[in-house]
Amino acid sequence: MRLIVLGVVAGLATVVATVAIPLLTTERAQRVTVSAGVVTSQSTSVEVSTPEPTPEADRDPEADSLPKPKVPVGPPGLKVLDHQFRERGMVRVDKSALQPFVFRVASYNVLGASHTSGKGARKGYAGYAARTPGQVGLIEAHRASVVGLQEFQHPQARQFAGLRGSAYGVYPGLQLGEALSQNSIAWRTDTWSVVETHTIGIPYFGGRPVQMPYVLLRHLGSGRTVWFGNFHNPANIGGNHAGWRAAATRIEADLANRLGADGTPVVMTGDFNDRAEFACPFSARSGMHSPDGAATVNGVCRTPRGMSVDWIFGSGSLQWSDYVQDWSSRDRRLSDHPIIAGTATVPSIHDPSKCRRAKARAGMQIYCPAS
Repeated sequence: MRLIVLGVVAGLATVVATVAIPLLTTERAQRVTVSAGVVTSQSTSVEVSTPEPTPEADRDPEADSLPKPKVPVGPPGLKVLDHQFRERGMVRVDKSALQPFVFRVASYNVLGASHTSGKGARKGYAGYAARTPGQVGLIEAHRASVVGLQEFQHPQARQFAGLRGSAYGVYPGLQLGEALSQNSIAWRTDTWSVVETHTIGIPYFGGRPVQMPYVLLRHLGSGRTVWFGNFHNPANIGGNHAGWRAAATRIEADLANRLGADGTPVVMTGDFNDRAEFACPFSARSGMHSPDGAATVNGVCRTPRGMSVDWIFGSGSLQWSDYVQDWSSRDRRLSDHPIIAGTATVPSIHDPSKCRRAKARAGMQIYCPAS
Protein backbone atom coordinates (compact mmCIF):
# COMPACT_ATOMS: atom_id res chain seq x y z
CA MET A 1 0.00 0.00 0.00
CA ARG A 2 2.83 2.44 0.85
CA LEU A 3 4.46 1.85 -2.58
CA ILE A 4 1.19 2.64 -4.42
CA VAL A 5 0.71 5.95 -2.57
CA LEU A 6 4.28 7.03 -3.29
CA GLY A 7 3.77 6.24 -6.93
CA VAL A 8 0.69 8.38 -7.17
CA VAL A 9 2.44 11.30 -5.50
CA ALA A 10 5.41 10.95 -7.83
CA GLY A 11 3.07 10.97 -10.84
CA LEU A 12 1.77 14.31 -9.75
CA ALA A 13 5.15 15.88 -9.21
CA THR A 14 4.76 18.19 -12.17
CA VAL A 15 1.27 19.36 -11.18
CA VAL A 16 0.90 22.23 -8.82
CA ALA A 17 -2.56 23.20 -7.61
CA THR A 18 -3.39 26.27 -5.63
CA VAL A 19 -6.73 26.37 -3.84
CA ALA A 20 -8.09 29.46 -2.07
CA ILE A 21 -10.55 28.55 0.67
CA PRO A 22 -12.75 31.50 1.67
CA LEU A 23 -13.65 31.90 5.32
CA LEU A 24 -16.90 33.83 5.51
CA THR A 25 -16.81 34.29 9.23
CA THR A 26 -13.44 36.17 9.26
CA GLU A 27 -11.62 38.65 7.11
CA ARG A 28 -8.66 36.27 6.52
CA ALA A 29 -8.17 33.14 4.33
CA GLN A 30 -5.69 30.22 4.21
CA ARG A 31 -3.78 29.66 0.93
CA VAL A 32 -2.97 25.98 0.61
CA THR A 33 -0.35 24.78 -1.90
CA VAL A 34 0.14 21.21 -2.93
CA SER A 35 3.55 20.89 -4.62
CA ALA A 36 5.63 17.83 -5.22
CA GLY A 37 3.75 15.95 -2.56
CA VAL A 38 4.36 18.58 0.07
CA VAL A 39 1.43 20.53 1.45
CA THR A 40 2.23 23.98 2.74
CA SER A 41 -0.02 26.71 3.94
CA GLN A 42 0.25 30.48 4.20
CA SER A 43 -2.04 32.93 5.85
CA THR A 44 -2.99 35.81 3.60
CA SER A 45 -5.39 38.68 3.86
CA VAL A 46 -8.42 38.75 1.52
CA GLU A 47 -11.45 41.00 1.21
CA VAL A 48 -14.75 39.23 1.78
CA SER A 49 -17.87 40.81 0.34
CA THR A 50 -21.46 39.63 0.03
CA PRO A 51 -22.63 39.92 -3.55
CA GLU A 52 -25.73 42.08 -4.17
CA PRO A 53 -28.69 39.83 -4.95
CA THR A 54 -30.00 40.23 -8.44
CA PRO A 55 -33.66 41.29 -8.78
CA GLU A 56 -34.45 38.04 -10.56
CA ALA A 57 -33.02 35.96 -7.73
CA ASP A 58 -34.87 37.90 -4.99
CA ARG A 59 -38.38 38.14 -6.53
CA ASP A 60 -41.29 36.06 -5.24
CA PRO A 61 -43.80 35.68 -8.10
CA GLU A 62 -46.65 34.78 -5.74
CA ALA A 63 -46.02 37.84 -3.56
CA ASP A 64 -46.04 40.05 -6.64
CA SER A 65 -49.54 38.86 -7.47
CA LEU A 66 -50.99 39.79 -4.04
CA PRO A 67 -52.77 43.18 -3.62
CA LYS A 68 -50.62 45.75 -1.90
CA PRO A 69 -52.01 47.03 1.46
CA LYS A 70 -53.67 50.42 1.17
CA VAL A 71 -52.48 53.14 3.48
CA PRO A 72 -55.52 55.11 4.79
CA VAL A 73 -55.55 58.67 3.58
CA GLY A 74 -57.96 61.51 4.26
CA PRO A 75 -60.76 61.52 6.91
CA PRO A 76 -61.27 58.48 9.20
CA GLY A 77 -63.94 55.82 8.72
CA LEU A 78 -67.15 55.74 10.77
CA LYS A 79 -65.94 52.98 13.11
CA VAL A 80 -62.86 54.96 14.05
CA LEU A 81 -64.83 58.17 14.49
CA ASP A 82 -67.58 56.45 16.50
CA HIS A 83 -64.96 54.98 18.85
CA GLN A 84 -63.24 58.31 19.35
CA PHE A 85 -66.51 60.09 20.25
CA ARG A 86 -67.80 57.19 22.33
CA GLU A 87 -64.80 57.68 24.63
CA ARG A 88 -66.03 61.25 25.06
CA GLY A 89 -69.58 60.08 25.93
CA MET A 90 -71.07 61.05 22.56
CA VAL A 91 -72.98 59.10 19.91
CA ARG A 92 -73.56 59.65 16.21
CA VAL A 93 -77.08 60.92 15.40
CA ASP A 94 -79.05 61.65 12.26
CA LYS A 95 -79.48 65.32 11.47
CA SER A 96 -83.27 64.88 11.75
CA ALA A 97 -82.79 64.40 15.51
CA LEU A 98 -81.73 68.05 15.75
CA GLN A 99 -84.76 69.40 13.90
CA PRO A 100 -88.26 69.87 15.35
CA PHE A 101 -91.19 68.75 13.23
CA VAL A 102 -94.84 69.69 13.13
CA PHE A 103 -98.08 67.83 12.44
CA ARG A 104 -101.79 68.42 12.92
CA VAL A 105 -104.04 65.92 14.69
CA ALA A 106 -107.83 65.72 15.08
CA SER A 107 -110.42 63.74 17.01
CA TYR A 108 -113.91 63.16 15.62
CA ASN A 109 -116.92 61.15 16.73
CA VAL A 110 -118.66 60.69 13.38
CA LEU A 111 -122.00 59.39 14.75
CA GLY A 112 -122.30 55.70 13.92
CA ALA A 113 -124.30 54.45 10.97
CA SER A 114 -126.57 52.47 13.30
CA HIS A 115 -127.56 55.70 15.11
CA THR A 116 -129.12 57.24 11.99
CA SER A 117 -131.10 54.27 10.66
CA GLY A 118 -134.08 52.21 11.77
CA LYS A 119 -136.66 53.03 14.41
CA GLY A 120 -134.20 54.64 16.79
CA ALA A 121 -132.62 56.91 14.18
CA ARG A 122 -131.38 60.25 15.46
CA LYS A 123 -133.84 62.93 14.33
CA GLY A 124 -132.50 65.56 12.00
CA TYR A 125 -129.54 63.50 10.82
CA ALA A 126 -129.26 61.84 7.43
CA GLY A 127 -127.94 58.33 6.99
CA TYR A 128 -124.20 57.70 7.07
CA ALA A 129 -123.81 57.62 3.26
CA ALA A 130 -124.98 61.22 2.97
CA ARG A 131 -122.84 62.40 5.88
CA THR A 132 -119.48 60.71 5.26
CA PRO A 133 -118.31 62.89 2.32
CA GLY A 134 -118.90 66.05 4.37
CA GLN A 135 -117.03 64.53 7.35
CA VAL A 136 -114.03 63.66 5.19
CA GLY A 137 -114.07 67.21 3.82
CA LEU A 138 -114.14 68.60 7.36
CA ILE A 139 -111.13 66.50 8.41
CA GLU A 140 -109.20 67.75 5.41
CA ALA A 141 -110.29 71.35 5.94
CA HIS A 142 -108.59 71.19 9.33
CA ARG A 143 -105.42 69.82 7.67
CA ALA A 144 -105.24 66.85 10.02
CA SER A 145 -102.65 64.29 8.96
CA VAL A 146 -103.78 61.96 11.79
CA VAL A 147 -107.33 61.64 13.11
CA GLY A 148 -108.86 59.49 15.82
CA LEU A 149 -112.34 58.32 14.77
CA GLN A 150 -115.06 57.10 17.13
CA GLU A 151 -118.34 55.40 16.12
CA PHE A 152 -116.65 54.74 12.78
CA GLN A 153 -118.77 51.71 12.00
CA HIS A 154 -118.01 49.20 9.27
CA PRO A 155 -120.21 50.76 6.54
CA GLN A 156 -118.59 54.14 7.21
CA ALA A 157 -115.09 52.62 7.11
CA ARG A 158 -115.92 50.99 3.79
CA GLN A 159 -117.24 54.25 2.33
CA PHE A 160 -114.22 56.19 3.61
CA ALA A 161 -111.90 53.72 1.87
CA GLY A 162 -113.91 54.10 -1.34
CA LEU A 163 -113.70 57.89 -1.21
CA ARG A 164 -109.98 58.23 -0.46
CA GLY A 165 -108.41 54.86 -1.23
CA SER A 166 -104.67 54.70 -0.54
CA ALA A 167 -104.45 58.38 0.44
CA TYR A 168 -105.10 57.23 4.03
CA GLY A 169 -103.98 54.30 6.11
CA VAL A 170 -106.59 53.17 8.65
CA TYR A 171 -106.33 50.84 11.64
CA PRO A 172 -108.26 48.73 12.40
CA GLY A 173 -110.69 50.05 9.78
CA LEU A 174 -111.73 47.04 7.73
CA GLN A 175 -108.91 44.80 8.94
CA LEU A 176 -110.27 43.22 12.15
CA GLY A 177 -113.97 42.78 11.45
CA GLU A 178 -117.08 44.89 11.91
CA ALA A 179 -116.98 45.19 15.70
CA LEU A 180 -113.50 46.70 15.93
CA SER A 181 -113.77 49.29 13.16
CA GLN A 182 -115.75 51.62 15.45
CA ASN A 183 -112.60 53.05 17.03
CA SER A 184 -110.00 53.61 14.34
CA ILE A 185 -106.98 55.79 13.61
CA ALA A 186 -106.51 57.24 10.11
CA TRP A 187 -103.32 58.88 8.80
CA ARG A 188 -102.25 60.43 5.53
CA THR A 189 -99.88 58.12 3.72
CA ASP A 190 -98.03 61.06 2.16
CA THR A 191 -97.05 62.18 5.66
CA TRP A 192 -96.78 58.99 7.74
CA SER A 193 -95.91 55.32 7.40
CA VAL A 194 -97.08 52.67 9.83
CA VAL A 195 -94.51 50.91 12.01
CA GLU A 196 -96.62 48.95 14.54
CA THR A 197 -100.32 48.34 15.17
CA HIS A 198 -101.91 47.12 18.43
CA THR A 199 -105.15 47.02 20.37
CA ILE A 200 -105.85 47.11 24.11
CA GLY A 201 -108.96 46.08 26.02
CA ILE A 202 -110.89 49.05 27.48
CA PRO A 203 -113.93 48.45 29.76
CA TYR A 204 -117.10 49.52 27.98
CA PHE A 205 -120.77 49.04 28.86
CA GLY A 206 -121.00 46.89 31.96
CA GLY A 207 -117.22 46.60 32.07
CA ARG A 208 -117.12 44.44 28.96
CA PRO A 209 -113.67 44.94 27.40
CA VAL A 210 -113.61 46.32 23.87
CA GLN A 211 -110.37 46.31 21.88
CA MET A 212 -109.25 49.84 20.95
CA PRO A 213 -106.27 50.82 18.79
CA TYR A 214 -102.87 52.36 19.27
CA VAL A 215 -100.27 52.60 16.52
CA LEU A 216 -96.68 53.70 16.04
CA LEU A 217 -96.30 55.93 12.99
CA ARG A 218 -93.14 57.24 11.34
CA HIS A 219 -93.16 60.85 10.18
CA LEU A 220 -91.80 60.75 6.62
CA GLY A 221 -90.36 64.25 6.67
CA SER A 222 -88.24 63.74 9.79
CA GLY A 223 -87.89 59.97 10.06
CA ARG A 224 -89.00 60.11 13.70
CA THR A 225 -91.85 58.17 15.31
CA VAL A 226 -94.95 59.04 17.36
CA TRP A 227 -97.43 56.79 19.18
CA PHE A 228 -101.14 57.47 18.64
CA GLY A 229 -104.00 55.94 20.63
CA ASN A 230 -107.75 56.39 20.12
CA PHE A 231 -110.49 55.56 22.63
CA HIS A 232 -114.20 55.76 23.37
CA ASN A 233 -115.10 55.45 27.05
CA PRO A 234 -118.68 54.37 27.89
CA ALA A 235 -121.46 56.93 28.27
CA ASN A 236 -124.25 56.60 30.82
CA ILE A 237 -126.48 54.52 28.57
CA GLY A 238 -128.28 51.71 30.35
CA GLY A 239 -126.81 52.69 33.70
CA ASN A 240 -124.20 54.84 35.40
CA HIS A 241 -120.85 53.83 33.90
CA ALA A 242 -118.70 56.40 35.70
CA GLY A 243 -116.81 53.63 37.48
CA TRP A 244 -115.92 51.94 34.21
CA ARG A 245 -114.86 55.27 32.73
CA ALA A 246 -112.55 55.79 35.69
CA ALA A 247 -111.08 52.31 35.20
CA ALA A 248 -110.64 53.01 31.47
CA THR A 249 -108.89 56.30 32.25
CA ARG A 250 -106.33 54.52 34.44
CA ILE A 251 -105.63 51.95 31.70
CA GLU A 252 -105.21 54.69 29.08
CA ALA A 253 -102.89 56.76 31.27
CA ASP A 254 -100.74 53.74 32.13
CA LEU A 255 -100.51 52.86 28.44
CA ALA A 256 -99.33 56.40 27.66
CA ASN A 257 -96.63 56.10 30.33
CA ARG A 258 -95.45 52.77 28.97
CA LEU A 259 -95.35 53.92 25.34
CA GLY A 260 -93.53 57.13 26.17
CA ALA A 261 -91.01 55.63 28.60
CA ASP A 262 -88.22 55.73 26.00
CA GLY A 263 -88.91 59.34 25.05
CA THR A 264 -91.12 58.63 22.02
CA PRO A 265 -93.94 61.24 21.87
CA VAL A 266 -97.47 59.98 22.57
CA VAL A 267 -100.78 61.48 21.41
CA MET A 268 -104.17 60.21 22.56
CA THR A 269 -107.54 61.15 21.07
CA GLY A 270 -111.08 60.15 21.86
CA ASP A 271 -114.60 60.63 23.09
CA PHE A 272 -114.00 60.07 26.80
CA ASN A 273 -117.55 60.98 27.84
CA ASP A 274 -116.25 63.13 30.70
CA ARG A 275 -114.91 66.65 31.03
CA ALA A 276 -112.81 67.55 34.09
CA GLU A 277 -113.64 64.12 35.50
CA PHE A 278 -111.46 62.71 32.74
CA ALA A 279 -108.94 65.49 32.12
CA CYS A 280 -107.75 65.88 35.69
CA PRO A 281 -107.03 62.26 36.68
CA PHE A 282 -105.68 61.45 33.24
CA SER A 283 -103.24 64.37 33.13
CA ALA A 284 -102.16 63.78 36.74
CA ARG A 285 -101.43 60.10 36.10
CA SER A 286 -99.85 60.45 32.64
CA GLY A 287 -98.20 63.89 32.73
CA MET A 288 -99.82 64.70 29.38
CA HIS A 289 -101.51 67.97 28.43
CA SER A 290 -104.11 69.04 25.87
CA PRO A 291 -103.93 71.70 23.13
CA ASP A 292 -106.81 73.58 24.79
CA GLY A 293 -104.83 73.93 28.02
CA ALA A 294 -105.91 71.04 30.26
CA ALA A 295 -102.97 69.91 32.42
CA THR A 296 -101.95 69.05 35.96
CA VAL A 297 -99.10 71.29 37.18
CA ASN A 298 -97.54 70.82 40.63
CA GLY A 299 -100.51 68.72 41.64
CA VAL A 300 -103.07 71.32 40.55
CA CYS A 301 -105.42 70.53 37.66
CA ARG A 302 -106.09 73.30 35.14
CA THR A 303 -109.01 73.00 32.75
CA PRO A 304 -110.19 75.31 29.95
CA ARG A 305 -113.58 76.90 29.54
CA GLY A 306 -116.09 75.35 27.17
CA MET A 307 -114.86 71.80 27.55
CA SER A 308 -116.48 69.02 25.59
CA VAL A 309 -116.18 65.29 26.20
CA ASP A 310 -113.88 65.02 23.16
CA TRP A 311 -110.17 65.34 23.91
CA ILE A 312 -106.68 65.37 22.45
CA PHE A 313 -103.75 64.89 24.84
CA GLY A 314 -100.03 64.77 24.14
CA SER A 315 -96.76 64.10 25.94
CA GLY A 316 -95.37 66.89 28.10
CA SER A 317 -92.55 67.48 25.59
CA LEU A 318 -95.00 68.46 22.83
CA GLN A 319 -95.86 72.09 22.17
CA TRP A 320 -99.48 72.73 21.18
CA SER A 321 -100.94 75.53 19.09
CA ASP A 322 -103.91 76.41 16.84
CA TYR A 323 -106.49 74.44 18.81
CA VAL A 324 -110.01 74.49 17.40
CA GLN A 325 -113.32 73.02 18.55
CA ASP A 326 -115.46 73.15 15.42
CA TRP A 327 -119.18 72.81 16.09
CA SER A 328 -120.09 73.36 12.43
CA SER A 329 -120.17 69.58 12.31
CA ARG A 330 -123.32 69.66 14.43
CA ASP A 331 -124.70 72.72 12.68
CA ARG A 332 -124.44 70.91 9.34
CA ARG A 333 -125.95 67.75 10.86
CA LEU A 334 -122.84 65.73 10.04
CA SER A 335 -122.48 64.51 13.64
CA ASP A 336 -123.70 65.35 17.11
CA HIS A 337 -120.06 65.99 18.14
CA PRO A 338 -117.62 68.70 17.14
CA ILE A 339 -114.38 67.93 15.34
CA ILE A 340 -111.43 69.12 17.45
CA ALA A 341 -107.91 69.66 16.14
CA GLY A 342 -104.53 71.02 17.26
CA THR A 343 -101.01 71.46 15.91
CA ALA A 344 -98.23 69.59 17.69
CA THR A 345 -94.58 70.62 17.51
CA VAL A 346 -92.15 67.86 18.43
CA PRO A 347 -88.86 69.34 19.68
CA SER A 348 -85.42 68.12 18.65
CA ILE A 349 -84.10 65.12 20.55
CA HIS A 350 -80.77 66.77 21.39
CA ASP A 351 -79.62 70.27 22.30
CA PRO A 352 -77.76 71.35 19.13
CA SER A 353 -75.41 73.57 21.14
CA LYS A 354 -73.98 70.48 22.86
CA CYS A 355 -73.42 68.51 19.64
CA ARG A 356 -70.31 68.43 17.44
CA ARG A 357 -69.70 67.93 13.74
CA ALA A 358 -66.89 65.73 12.44
CA LYS A 359 -65.81 64.80 8.93
CA ALA A 360 -65.64 61.11 8.00
CA ARG A 361 -64.98 59.36 4.71
CA ALA A 362 -68.76 58.92 4.47
CA GLY A 363 -69.27 62.67 4.82
CA MET A 364 -70.00 65.11 7.65
CA GLN A 365 -71.35 63.44 10.82
CA ILE A 366 -73.06 64.77 13.94
CA TYR A 367 -72.22 63.58 17.48
CA CYS A 368 -74.28 64.46 20.55
CA PRO A 369 -74.09 63.56 24.26
CA ALA A 370 -75.31 60.01 24.83
CA SER A 371 -77.46 60.89 27.83
